Amino acid sequence: MTYLLDGTISSRNVPVAVNNSTIGNRVVAIAAGEVHSMAITNDGKLYAWGVNSNGQLGVSTITHAHTS
Repeated sequence: MTYLLDGTISSRNVPVAVNNSTIGNRVVAIAAGEVHSMAITNDGKLYAWGVNSNGQLGVSTITHAHTS
């Protein structure tokens, strides 16, 4: 299952835009792992989403997230 920042858990085989109301056009850096992604915005906030079975998202849980 793929968790995307477009508000869904639908698998995609092409790029999709992230939810503009979540991080908009403020992203200054982005990184992706095999099943998770992170973005830093111009105000210094870090957003993470995806599979979190090994704590990849850094939120002190192992719960998957499809929104930041």
